[in-house]
Amino acid sequence: MRRFVLAMGISLLVAFFSFGCGGGGSEGSSVGNLQGTWLGVIEAVAGTPEEFSLQIDGSGNIIEVRIGGFITGDTGHINEDWDENLFHVLYDINPGSSPLVRGYMIVDNQYRHATYGDEGLFIGVLEKGATTLPAYASSDIIGSYPIGGAYEFAFDSSAGSWNWEGEAISMTVNSDLTFSGSSQADSFSGGFDALLRNPTYGGYAGTLTRDTTLPKTLDIKVLVSPDKTFVAAYAKEIGIPPASLDDFILIGLIK
Repeated sequence: MRRFVLAMGISLLVAFFSFGCGGGGSEGSSVGNLQGTWLGVIEAVAGTPEEFSLQIDGSGNIIEVRIGGFITGDTGHINEDWDENLFHVLYDINPGSSPLVRGYMIVDNQYRHATYGDEGLFIGVLEKGATTLPAYASSDIIGSYPIGGAYEFAFDSSAGSWNWEGEAISMTVNSDLTFSGSSQADSFSGGFDALLRNPTYGGYAGTLTRDTTLPKTLDIKVLVSPDKTFVAAYAKEIGIPPASLDDFILIGLIK
């Protein structure tokens, strides 16, 4: 069965996202649009969320990484992938003290929000230009998210590379923290547990069920951007520790 993986950057017949059909950044590279400081939250699959920031220069060089407010010493470079909204985050061979390995940023057309996924089994939400994390309320996740995407990363061991495919999605979160949505393949529904909310880092956790011939229920965890207009998240099969990034469901939706 095809995995259901959500993330930013899928064309939705609206101007907000703009994905091409190929090319890998060979023309009109948009790496320069990432220039600035991106602030948000990062969380391991099983771990405590922490403040996370990437400082990127106009050439796509990562000149500073902070986790939990501390400089890790990591540096690196960002390369554009097959279209202008998907980027590889490549850290130097001798990284600093952080557990980051190699990541992906999938950004919106305004280059303001991003879903971050790292092969060190981290998921993050980032907002360019944000300077501090706000206090989060349980209601911050409530609302309609008409623009988003379903995106799958799958490691091809024979080719030694990462592949992906995606589709458009939308979602609505109700006042009781239940949610429902649809993708091109199927619909889904679920709910967040108010007792699992993290008000410091804008974290929400619950379950998601795919409406398929054989419905499948997944654990889901959501992180909200500092401006509270964008959500990034991951989900995994209940009771099965993910072995790599392709075992995640990555979510990116904007109000």
